[in-house]
This record gives sequence, C-alpha cells and structure tokens, in this order.
Amino acid sequence: MKINYLFIGLIALLCSCADNIESPIINVERLYINGDSNFNYAYQADDLPALKIGDKVEIILYLDGMGSELQTFQLEADDEVATVIDFKQSIVTSEGNLTDAENGRLRFADGVMYTQLRVNAVVQEVDESNAVKMNFYLSSKAECESAQEVLELKLNQE
Repeated sequence: MKINYLFIGLIALLCSCADNIESPIINVERLYINGDSNFNYAYQADDLPALKIGDKVEIILYLDGMGSELQTFQLEADDEVATVIDFKQSIVTSEGNLTDAENGRLRFADGVMYTQLRVNAVVQEVDESNAVKMNFYLSSKAECESAQEVLELKLNQE
C-alpha cells in the first residue's frame, strides 16, 4: 500500500512541476544570409531565398529558462551544412566533457538563466531533398519539458 502512495506522490510532483514552471524557450532573433539581414524570420521558411553551395547563414538565438537555470543546448544539423556555435565562454561549464561545442553540445554554468548564441552555418553540398534542417534543443534545470526549434532552409542545385 505504501508503494501506491509513493507512486501517486511522484505523479503529483511531476504534474505540479508542469503547472508551476514554464518550459524554456528558443527564439530566433535574427537571421542573416550572406551578411544580409533583410529577412523577417517569424518562421516563414517560404519567404527565405534558396541557398547554394558556399552561402553563409548566421542565426542569432535567444535562450530563456523562463525563471529556471538553463541546463543544456544541443544543435543537430543535416550533413549539407557545416556549423559553428559562437558563445561567451563564461556561460558554459568546463567540468569534464559536458560541453562539446564542436559537436553542437553546450552545458551551461550554474546561474545562467538566459543567454544569446550565434550559430554560423555554411552550405557544403546540395542533395536531392533541396532542403536542410537545423534542430535546436534547450533544457532547463527545472526538469520539465524542453524546447525545440527547427529551422528549415531551401537549397538550390544551381
């Protein structure tokens, strides 16, 4: 019988977390294509021009824990683009190998509740799908839901 009460207590705790704490958010603040920032990114991918090999994309992201400390950020991109994350060294932890910026993973230092990151991408190749996706994931120490933002860019085979 005690096990049932413990299980119910854990469920209630998880539900209260979801009710009281908001999930972290990822906002695309600015999008530059080959240095041009005349693109209104409100996730209107159809409004963006098709990219070709060598085109450079710069994405400014605002990350917010919504009252909780940030825990991890992960960037996963299709092989057609090479990506680099630009960030302030003071926002990430140097403990162990928790931060691996070359592979798109950042582990935030204690006390970081919001920050801004810059993701630079260069189109390396164009395949038959004519599109490339970059997935951004963010979690906070609240251990509630995490955030995901998907940026899809069209590619031009010319």
